[in-house]
Amino acid sequence: MKFYVHTEEPPFTMVVKWNDSDDQSLQKLIEIFLGNFKLKYFMEARNIDESTLEVWKGKKSLNICGKILQSIKNMDDLYIKWKPKSSDQNDTSFQSSEIKNQLDKPTTTTQLIKSEAAENSSQKKHIPKEKNQSYSVQEFLEIATTLSSKQKVQHAIVIFKDILNKEPHNQSALVGIADCYFNAGRPADSLVYLKRVQNTKNDTAFKLGKCYVEMGKYDKAIETLMEYCKDLRTKGGTTATHKQDVQVWLAKAYIGKKQTDMALVVLQGVLRENQEHLDALIEYAPLIYPLGPKQKEEAMTILLTVLVNKRATEQAEALMKHAYLLDPANPHTLLTYIHTLELIEKHTEAVQEVLNYIKQWPEKEIGNFRIGSLLPILNHFHGDVYLNVPDVKLQCASVPVITSYGSYSEDMNYLLAILFTLVKILFIKGANAFIRPISSLIDPLTKGHELHKTNIRNEAAYFSCISQLQGLRSEVSHVVPGERYVYFVGDSHCIPPAWQSIQIKGEERILHPILSTGTKIWHLREESTFYPKYNFNSAVAGIPDGALTIFCFGEIDCREALLLSVEKAKYDSLEEAIDCVVEIYISLLIRLKELHHWDIYIHPVLPVLDLTRSVVMQFNQRMMNRVQSETSLKWLDFVDSLLTKESGELLLKKDFEFDGTHVHPCYLKLLEESLQQLP
Repeated sequence: MKFYVHTEEPPFTMVVKWNDSDDQSLQKLIEIFLGNFKLKYFMEARNIDESTLEVWKGKKSLNICGKILQSIKNMDDLYIKWKPKSSDQNDTSFQSSEIKNQLDKPTTTTQLIKSEAAENSSQKKHIPKEKNQSYSVQEFLEIATTLSSKQKVQHAIVIFKDILNKEPHNQSALVGIADCYFNAGRPADSLVYLKRVQNTKNDTAFKLGKCYVEMGKYDKAIETLMEYCKDLRTKGGTTATHKQDVQVWLAKAYIGKKQTDMALVVLQGVLRENQEHLDALIEYAPLIYPLGPKQKEEAMTILLTVLVNKRATEQAEALMKHAYLLDPANPHTLLTYIHTLELIEKHTEAVQEVLNYIKQWPEKEIGNFRIGSLLPILNHFHGDVYLNVPDVKLQCASVPVITSYGSYSEDMNYLLAILFTLVKILFIKGANAFIRPISSLIDPLTKGHELHKTNIRNEAAYFSCISQLQGLRSEVSHVVPGERYVYFVGDSHCIPPAWQSIQIKGEERILHPILSTGTKIWHLREESTFYPKYNFNSAVAGIPDGALTIFCFGEIDCREALLLSVEKAKYDSLEEAIDCVVEIYISLLIRLKELHHWDIYIHPVLPVLDLTRSVVMQFNQRMMNRVQSETSLKWLDFVDSLLTKESGELLLKKDFEFDGTHVHPCYLKLLEESLQQLP
């Protein structure tokens, strides 16, 4: 089995793979831990009073004489705690100590400050004149606070810890590092430092209460926040907004305890004072929705306010349809409604809504193009969108379009986005006979307009990719139902391979796209409630049991999330962040295989973008290593063949360049070869 052993300060994690037949005690685990810990933190290890070492699992201290196999389960997280040896600290000067285990190379606090000062030349007072210059505690605190405000949380934590190593009771450093950990989603770590804060006059009690809520200690949270509320009333001097924020967190604690009535009373008090308090609205709407018709209407109004920034579920369909029907000519509300239908896999309904809109307002224009010009094509759409075949052979007609038309209005952009989304749905669902005729009409509308810089850039990117593919493929009237499919599950990278044929052990198979738009692997963890997970589950529900499947996710994690999560101190290194995401992915795929008996192949993240190629290749390497330990999953090992090295730099080969975001579909020959080589 595999489990993790951590320390909180200094931060250290040891991955343990334990033989299921090795029935030793936890004392042996402590010995192994000490040996590894000393290799990294030799000086700190000398200060450990080994007689006080304890192993903690959650809130429970384990008996170190107990057996490992009886005390620990696969994938458990354990924490080693101890008391330091007593010693006198006579050195009161503050010099920067060596900071270990940074993201890229060993550095010092002084070097961190040099780096930050170089980024912000206006703060010249922070630039050291001498290599070994000493700094005051206040200067270090200012730099750490600046780093934290710029989301460079990991560096801020390093400096705060350096201060606390010399001044363990420095109140500003304790609060600063506690804030860093709380904002990084680590309330237990934050609590450790908040408990050391001696002055609770300001908002330390509020911070403690928030930590308790996030940790699920709701009774303690209510006690702490109620006491803090009394102090605010007694002492005064605080803002109305702060009082409201405290009340919302108190309501969250009551919700955690399932004391809905108390939560409602508290939230209603906040909303009487401030009807636009977003956090209060988010907590309030789900509580009142089940209470009756009048409350449902109120909840719908509230959810419309926050839906754009919060999760969407199937209930959002009715909500967005309601909004659309209130203003049926508005292309923006129709676009939002269509995307909601996509989310819940109601693609036929989405196409029908677009068709109805065009029929109702055929005179609406994008530039000089009337959307009613599409009706001669769309009138041949009948029935279910999946593998839809028109009742006649469609021709690619052209309507004169003046491409020099000036900038589009906002409504024109939304109309264009609706048409782009229509093409995407038709393509993904295999209604291929409609793609070229429609694309030939709307592709000219994109010329001379920098749509990638507008708020319809995502819709434009999908259309651009699909439109370019039409020029690479022979004309296909439709996909034949009953073909033997390989289900290619992914984000937008499932578009270039879609509906192409490959050979697997002498048999022709069609790559059937299963699109989960904008999905990160992080969205798919068990505890996630974010809407891409709902979209993913809806999309894969249509794959038959026993099917051959290819999963292609991780590119968005590499592009948007991994480095940022390290910078914000959610993880201590890029490797740790990657391993966490990989573990989420592997665990998900194993569950799906057990549930559906799919034959699962894992597609590497495609290294198309220059800026993220280094992260992508690290991700692929660690993913491949992890997959090799799982006999139930198979890795498609071809990604190195996409790259060439020039002047020591890895570049995408010219043959595989396509639209700047996706790889050219000719790469399928590499995928095919990789599949042929696997058992």
